[in-house]
Amino acid sequence: AEYIIVNNDSGESSVVERLKSHPAAPTIIHESSNGGFGRANNSGAKAASGEVLFFVNPDAELNKGNLHSVLAAFRFRPKALYGMALARETGEREPWSSGSFPNLFRLIASHIAPRSVSAPWKTSQIQRVDWVSGAALAVRREFFCQIQGFDESFFLYFEDVDLARRATEVGGWVGVYPFMEFCHKGGQSHAGFREKKEAYYAGQRRYFRKWRPALESAALSIGHRIKDLFRSL
Repeated sequence: AEYIIVNNDSGESSVVERLKSHPAAPTIIHESSNGGFGRANNSGAKAASGEVLFFVNPDAELNKGNLHSVLAAFRFRPKALYGMALARETGEREPWSSGSFPNLFRLIASHIAPRSVSAPWKTSQIQRVDWVSGAALAVRREFFCQIQGFDESFFLYFEDVDLARRATEVGGWVGVYPFMEFCHKGGQSHAGFREKKEAYYAGQRRYFRKWRPALESAALSIGHRIKDLFRSL
């Protein structure tokens, strides 16, 4: 196995450099600027030489499982995206870490009647879904290159949904792999709640512009503006 760390935060370069002395001898890549989640992952993928890429967020820690079982799963599905199970620090599975491709109807339903929406993230068996979180994601390098990696126009949020959508378009298989679980601490970065919310909405709008009808995209943008208006009152 090889370990690659992509540093998006120039203020932490000296701290990251110390990791070179770790027994795993990771390769350190310092980005010149913070180009977002997708660009950082693409940089790491370009530097990798292994057959399977395993993307893990810096705020995710392994709870259970090992790489060997995940690698074996690709023998049956070489064009797969496997999202590992994600759990909160309380131990419960992280909601909305996998699901169906978003559209306006599903978005409204998730707000009005959240219990009516399926919860594939709770599964105890490998389960096919439309998309999985990029916080802990495994994919064969050949297939990742075939679908041209992450779309770097997504700065943060929805780049994993977009990746799964493009994988599906070319016959890929996307699923939750619950036998490996990570504790996801939820974005331990310098950004505050408001900044993260704005980044989430920006990613959502980008996804809708790319994949949904123009009317849905326009309705979503109007909805976001109304939310902003009420927040400012």
